[in-house]
Amino acid sequence: MLLACSRINQIRNLANQNSSVTVAELAQRFQVTAETIRRDLKQLEEEGSVVRVYGGAYSTSGVQNDVSVQLRENILPEEKQLIASRALPFLHDGDSVFLDCSTTTLQLASMLQEYTLTVITNSMRIAQELAAFPSITLIQIGGRLHQPSKSFLGDKANRAMAEYYVDKSFVSCRSISINHGISDSNEDQGAIRRLAIQHCDQAFLLADHTKLGTTSFIHITDLSDVDTLVTDAPLSHEWRTALAAAEVTVIDS
Repeated sequence: MLLACSRINQIRNLANQNSSVTVAELAQRFQVTAETIRRDLKQLEEEGSVVRVYGGAYSTSGVQNDVSVQLRENILPEEKQLIASRALPFLHDGDSVFLDCSTTTLQLASMLQEYTLTVITNSMRIAQELAAFPSITLIQIGGRLHQPSKSFLGDKANRAMAEYYVDKSFVSCRSISINHGISDSNEDQGAIRRLAIQHCDQAFLLADHTKLGTTSFIHITDLSDVDTLVTDAPLSHEWRTALAAAEVTVIDS
């Protein structure tokens, strides 16, 4: 059996290489209990290498960090539900809508049971959610399945998305910066989100407060290309000034 320090070093490396790790996978890999792995992850969190969430942890290093959807669903769930509830009033029966593969738009999708909408999505999870709602006309964009996000990406997905124009697009991102605009950790995710923003009458960016003031690997678009930012916490004066200059409406309360 590995010494604790060697195991922790390997877990740190795995988290950096794979962007995220799960307790179950690590316990099996190192043949130790889940409680031992949780203690290891706690130590790594205290040193700043990872952020723990229910079931695992994700790496804090790198602008190209691509966290699996299973873990992302456990990051700030109450904040995401709040953002979704603030975005919901902008939807009206008869709308055509694009929902991306973010866990915040998944929360929004779960609230659509009573709506009559046409929804386009590249998210397998959202498609599964909406398939149970008889008043939703669902269009699933195909392509290559990206396992971490359970979404369809790549050239085929982009060509399919380019054929549609919708009333409203609801997308998220990895990072938002006053200087660098809206960015993502995955090039293919960034591409389809960019198309969704370009191919709609109104673009809504759903993003929790932790995404503000950071920059990721791929530039999606400028702040001025979205119409509305929906977030969970009141913004600073600096952010309000920057978004007003970009003519972005803010929904933060």
